[in-house]
Amino acid sequence: MTPAPSPVAEPGASRKVLLVDDDPAMVRLVRKILAANGFASVEHAPTGRQALELLAGVDVVLLDHQLPDTTG
Repeated sequence: MTPAPSPVAEPGASRKVLLVDDDPAMVRLVRKILAANGFASVEHAPTGRQALELLAGVDVVLLDHQLPDTTG
């Protein structure tokens, strides 16, 4: 009898993403794309200041280069 294959985790399942963007439509779009590609943990910050507070433990940062309080 052949053993059942081990379940394979989604590529982004264990990665924490920080999305830094002040445009709500862009945030919705990027969240949708990330979720469709297996990224379950997505934090959001609309400002650079808030992003700095959430940065600990993040694996990937997607950063808008023009924010209300700073530039990327």
